[in-house]
Amino acid sequence: MSHDSHDDHDGVPHLPPPTPWPMVMGIAITLMMAGLVVFLRGEKALVELAFPILGVVLFFLSLIMMLRDDIKAFEEGGGHH
Repeated sequence: MSHDSHDDHDGVPHLPPPTPWPMVMGIAITLMMAGLVVFLRGEKALVELAFPILGVVLFFLSLIMMLRDDIKAFEEGGGHH
């Protein structure tokens, strides 16, 4: 196995700092799926789309925030990723 220039020191991989965004993403996916089940089994009222729409918004918000945090950690860590 060849040594890659992107490896961290002593073979330890880079891990971004802990953030709440993976948990928020899990909640968002749960809201989307549960909301879609309720919508598809119900009377198809527009109000029932509130949970799936909230889930989609939270999903993309958490995705953007996770990427932002990872990019910030990458830049502060001197490029070791």
